[in-house]
Amino acid sequence: MGYRSRLYHVRLPIIYKAYYFYLKSRKYLLSRKYALNYARKRRKLIF
Repeated sequence: MGYRSRLYHVRLPIIYKAYYFYLKSRKYLLSRKYALNYARKRRKLIF
């Protein structure tokens, strides 16, 4: 039981870190996509 719980505690931060980086990259990609669309709309308005 002790070994298993220790393994769980070791694995948990890795999962959290991976999830955190996944969310961060997803947010970055979404914001980038939004920025590109916004720039395209502005370009259409300008020209």
